Amino acid sequence: MVGFDDAIAHEVQKMDVCVLGKLEVASGGRMVHLGHPRQQVVIAALAANANSFVSVDELIERVWWESRPQRPRDALHSYISRLRRLLRAADAVTVDHQPGGYRLTVAAAHFDLARFRRNANHARTVSDGESLRLFDLALDEWRGEAFAGIDAPWLDVLRGQLAEERLGVFLDRNESALRLGRHANLLPQLIGYAERYPFDERVAGQLLMVLYRAGRQSEALNRYEKLRRALVKELGTDPGPSLQELYKRILSADPLLFGRATIPKATVRQLPTAPAVFVGRAKPLEQLTRVLLDSGVAGSCPIVVITGPAGIGKTWLGLRWAHDNLDRFPDGQMFLDLRGSNPAGPPITPELGLKALLSSLGVPQDARAPDLAAQAAHYRSALAGQRVLLVLDDVGSVDQVRPLLPGSDGCAVVVTSRAGLHELSVHEGAQPVRLSGMPHEEAIALFAKRLGGDTVAEATPWVERVVTDSLGVPLLLAQAAVRAFTLRASLAENRSKNSRPSPLADLLGRTRGALSARPAPIEQAGRVARRQLGPDRRRVEVRLTAEGSAAFERHASVKGRGATALLSVLTAEERQTLADLLRKLVVAAESGDGTATGG
Repeated sequence: MVGFDDAIAHEVQKMDVCVLGKLEVASGGRMVHLGHPRQQVVIAALAANANSFVSVDELIERVWWESRPQRPRDALHSYISRLRRLLRAADAVTVDHQPGGYRLTVAAAHFDLARFRRNANHARTVSDGESLRLFDLALDEWRGEAFAGIDAPWLDVLRGQLAEERLGVFLDRNESALRLGRHANLLPQLIGYAERYPFDERVAGQLLMVLYRAGRQSEALNRYEKLRRALVKELGTDPGPSLQELYKRILSADPLLFGRATIPKATVRQLPTAPAVFVGRAKPLEQLTRVLLDSGVAGSCPIVVITGPAGIGKTWLGLRWAHDNLDRFPDGQMFLDLRGSNPAGPPITPELGLKALLSSLGVPQDARAPDLAAQAAHYRSALAGQRVLLVLDDVGSVDQVRPLLPGSDGCAVVVTSRAGLHELSVHEGAQPVRLSGMPHEEAIALFAKRLGGDTVAEATPWVERVVTDSLGVPLLLAQAAVRAFTLRASLAENRSKNSRPSPLADLLGRTRGALSARPAPIEQAGRVARRQLGPDRRRVEVRLTAEGSAAFERHASVKGRGATALLSVLTAEERQTLADLLRKLVVAAESGDGTATGG
C-alpha cells in the first residue's frame, strides 16, 4: 500500500479515483493510503463534485458538519496540501484552486463514476447485443454502496441518487437481456432489488417475467398478489394496468411471453419517499390542487412551477402533494432530477432526459426516434390518453424542460426550479407557485417536530432565536435540528459523567452560534445569482453582503460600471431571478437585530 509521502517517491504511471464502493485512490495499480477519516471526507467532498469547483465554505460544512475547529480554513488548507502532495506526480488527477474554492480535476478514463455513466449512456444508443456488453461494463464499476465507509450526513442524498441511477441502468440492461432471451441469470439480483424496492413496478414486472420463463408460474402469481396487497395497504392503489395485463397473461400461460420484445410496459411509480417531516404550506398545497386538478383546460396539460431559493422546500412541497394525490394518476408517477443547480455534476440534457423517460415508459431502445424532436413526439404519443403525474425536479432552464412536457390533458406536471422559468408561463401556460420563508409559527412547529416537541417546550426563547436566525428556511431549520441533536447527545454523555443537568437552552444556544457562523444569506444569494448567470456573463461579479441594498449598488460591477451596467447585460428572466433574491434577502439583512446572520 502506498502512503501519502511514499506516493510521490516514485513515478506514477496512472492514478484512478474510485467512489462506487469504498473510496479508493490507486496509483500505478497499488492502493494509496488516504489517511485518517477526516482526510477521507475532504477527498470525498471534492470527488463528489469532480471537475467542478467547490467553495471553501461548502467544503468546511461538509468536512466539519458536527463541530468546527477554531480555524477551519487553515485546517482545510492543510488537508488540501497533503492531498496535492499525494497527487503531485499524477497527470490524470489534480487539485486546482481559484479564489474561494477548489476543484478535483480527474480524467474520465480514471474516474469510475464517469466510466459508469459513459458506458451506460452509450449502451442506450446501440443494438441489444452491444448494449448488453456496455451495460455490464458500466455495472461492473460498482463495488458496493457509493462512498462506503465514510460517515458524513451530506453524502446520504448523493448515495440515494447514485443508487437510483444504478437501478435504472440495471433495469435497462435486463430489458436488453430479456429481448434477447437471456433471462437465466437475472433472477437472483431481481429478487434482491424487489426486496429493496417493493413498490417499483418495473422491477416487479421483470421479476414476474423471469419467474414465468423459468417455469415458476405459481411463484410469479403469488408475488403479484403479494405486491397488489402491499400497494392497497400502503398506497391505497392497485398495480398499474400494464402489470395487471402481465398478470393475466401469466395466469393464462400466454406462450407469447417467451417471444422477443413481449415485455409489457410497467406502470411507473418513481416518486421518492414522501418527506418524513412536513409542516404547514397549506396555501401552496391548495394552489397545486387548484391548478393541477380543478382548473384544467380541455386539451392541455396543467403545469405548476414551484420556485424559490435553495433550501426553501420546493422538492418537499412537490413530493408531499404528489403522494397525497397518487390515486388521481393511476397510470403512473414519474420523477426526474434534472440537476439544474446540482454541484455534483452537469445538468441533464433534454436528450438524456427523454431517453430516461422513454425507458421508464417501456419504449424499447431500437423503437426510438433518432433526433430530439422526433423523440419528444414519440414520448408524447406514449403518454397520450394516460393519467400520469410527472415531477421534474431542479430544472435549470426552459430549454431543458420544454421537450419533456406531455401533450395529454390527462397528465399533470410539477416543476421545481430556482429560476423563474417565466417563458414557460408565457408559452406553455405554466402557473407559478413561489415559495418564501415559512411563517414564524410554522417554522417553530417544523423545528419542534424535528427536534422533539416535548423537549423544545423547555427552551422557548432560544428556539425563537434559532428559528429567527434560520429565516424560515426549512433546510436551515433541519440543519439546526441536526446540530442540536448532535449536541444533545454530547451533553447527555457529559451529564452521565458529571451528574450535572444541562438545559436544552444551552445546546440550542450553541446551535444558534453555529448558525450565526454560516455565511450571511445575502452572500449565499450572490453565489446563487452568479451560478444562474449565462456562461458568457461569468465576468459579472456580484458581491452581496449583509450591508443591504446600498452595498449592492456599491459592490456590483461590470468592468467598474456599477449596478445599472450589471442589469443591462442580464436577460429579463435573469433580472427577475436576481431581483427576487435581493428583495427577500436584503429585507432580511436590513431588519437588524442579527436576524440575517443565519445561512
